[in-house]
Amino acid sequence: MSSIDIRWYDEGQNVVVQEYRAEWRWEQLTHAMRTSFALMSHQDKPTALIVDMDHPDSMRRAEVGSFAQFQEIRKMAPPNLHLIIVVGVSTLMQSLARVYILAINSMKVRVEFVETLAHADQLLADFTSSSA
Repeated sequence: MSSIDIRWYDEGQNVVVQEYRAEWRWEQLTHAMRTSFALMSHQDKPTALIVDMDHPDSMRRAEVGSFAQFQEIRKMAPPNLHLIIVVGVSTLMQSLARVYILAINSMKVRVEFVETLAHADQLLADFTSSSA
């Protein structure tokens, strides 16, 4: 089993979900982003990404990346990526992520942090209705 599972979240292929199920390394995260962005780049409509880190083991020894690593991911993002939803990270991790996002948010992608996948579904309902 991989530390990070990637799949379409919806039948309309508007949303990709990354499920972090075990400890992960930066290389695995970068590969997950590259794979997710490749799926999205084949769509001719706005897409969203769910980064689900709600599993207890997903953040046990997570690596904090450098600005350069986040820049690499930013450069990979397809132009049709409009929303990233991060599920289940601590307030401390949210604060760190916000600093990185502010520093590199030339992607102009909306980023939301939620506690559960049910909360992500609420945001996605608004996203898919506004992108239709």
